Amino acid sequence: MVLRIVRDVGSAMEREQRFGYRIMQFKLAPFHLISQLDMNRLWDRVLRRAGLPVLFSRGFNPRPLVSFAPATPLGVESKAEYLDVFFAERLQEEELRAVLNRELPLELGVQAVGKLHPGEKKVAGMIRGFLYTFYFSKKIKLNMEDVLKHLPDGVSFCSSVSDERPEQQAGAYAFSFVFEGKSLFLNPFQFAKSLGVDVDKEELLGVVKEKALFNNKEVSRS
Repeated sequence: MVLRIVRDVGSAMEREQRFGYRIMQFKLAPFHLISQLDMNRLWDRVLRRAGLPVLFSRGFNPRPLVSFAPATPLGVESKAEYLDVFFAERLQEEELRAVLNRELPLELGVQAVGKLHPGEKKVAGMIRGFLYTFYFSKKIKLNMEDVLKHLPDGVSFCSSVSDERPEQQAGAYAFSFVFEGKSLFLNPFQFAKSLGVDVDKEELLGVVKEKALFNNKEVSRS
């Protein structure tokens, strides 16, 4: 299948033919160790191989019209990666999801596809927070009462997790925190260090971005 490249020349008539879709995907091990730049390149290749009527930017080096959510820190797994992609034709969400998943490994699989409303803000401008789950080794002792008294501005305790990732649960404490406001871009590993956890001595077994918070509503993991 050959990619149909449609240049976004910017006329009012052609802007009306822009059909945007918001894509939610995984970024699980081992791909949690690749950078956002690598993810950008990966999506360039995926869209080319999929043969979809993707819109391209103008100029000497046209690029697919894709807008990514804020980058997940390197080393953090994610169940809630988002990007907006624009096409020249209206597509069925489930069909688009199936086409993309044929080009992606399971660990980067697309979970959901939704249509964008005309004039809707880019995904990066709509996210107000993230929910992270931290897996701490049971070899260390965390005084949660003390931790909760000294949380940075914008970080709030959410809950402990008991039904996810049993392979890590066996030897771990699992706690979830919401990062928003001033702490929206706080690196989870720096946060763990602020709790007195030595991330270099495997006291932190892993961090998972569970979901994103969009404006005044939560975005489901499923």
